[in-house]
Amino acid sequence: MAEVVCENLLKVFGKKAIAVDNVSFKVKDGEFLTLLGPSGCGKTTILRLVAGLETPDSGNIFIDGKLVNDISPSKRDIAMVFQSYALYPHMNVFKNIGIPLKIRKLNKDKITEKVHSAVNLLGISDLLQRMPKELSGGQRQRVALGRAIVREPKVFLLDEPLSNLDALLREKTRGELKELFSRIGGTVVYVTHDQVEAMTMSDRVAVINQGKIQQIGTPLEIYNSPKNIFVANFVGSPRMNLISGKVEGEWFRAGKFSLKLPDTVVRKFTSPQDSSNSKKITIGIRPEDIYIDNSDSSCYPAIVNLVEPLGAQTLIFVKLEDISIRLISKSGVKVGEKINIRFDLDKMHFFDTQTSEMMDI
Repeated sequence: MAEVVCENLLKVFGKKAIAVDNVSFKVKDGEFLTLLGPSGCGKTTILRLVAGLETPDSGNIFIDGKLVNDISPSKRDIAMVFQSYALYPHMNVFKNIGIPLKIRKLNKDKITEKVHSAVNLLGISDLLQRMPKELSGGQRQRVALGRAIVREPKVFLLDEPLSNLDALLREKTRGELKELFSRIGGTVVYVTHDQVEAMTMSDRVAVINQGKIQQIGTPLEIYNSPKNIFVANFVGSPRMNLISGKVEGEWFRAGKFSLKLPDTVVRKFTSPQDSSNSKKITIGIRPEDIYIDNSDSSCYPAIVNLVEPLGAQTLIFVKLEDISIRLISKSGVKVGEKINIRFDLDKMHFFDTQTSEMMDI
């Protein structure tokens, strides 16, 4: 396996469409890095730059310490798995998996050995004689992976390989992929818009928006300490509650809603060393950090607007003064019911509304 280093990558389509904007990151040898972001954010373009399918307008790409900007895709020693699987319809599973080895002119015995090793690893050894049209979506995905594995590349590049699978199969395959690459020790760059895939499979996640990396870190770092409002809003399901307002003395106010701020936040806006003139902030708190607490009169009164059962828990939408809040609870409540809610202030996040960056508190 090998390390992948991208330095200051820029890719512009046409005259003004900046797809990748000064992106830099490193994927360690044997690491699983996921590029996570919404459609059109530039994550697939970054993958294609690493693969050599696109050429950067500026910046450098290194694979295993070697500059590969001017090296063709076939000579970069990478294997790419596409969303569409791209299987040859006229070839059976054995031939589809073995085609890269045939192109390399390996002898038949070696091809057979490597193909059987890959299909045993993927649990599809009984499918070798089937044609692609006779396979399910999950089986086709495994065949595409098998074709990548037999090449024994330095780097695996996966472009949303699970997006065509149904929810149940996608969940099953996520675990299988994580276990597979852990076993073979592959260096993986994985592209997805699905945050569940990113959080469950990755060693690290790079959150991307508008061609820029917003934050890069472990899944828990991204979730627990989002760097800005975009990351806070994009990562997490259900998504974080974000309330914009202003600081007035010891209080945060948003319309009719008021919240007494922790001393550390208050000092941020009263300290003479603080050069910030703005008192506009956005507070963020995740639904699981808000609790129904009808025993405490100091909690906030709210009215239930919508209830969405999720199985073991329920997603509850409430009206609090003139703002809407989402919370998760095991309590059985009904639409129209009056409840009291409590915020876990230790789990609350504070962002500068103007810059959208997390405040240093």
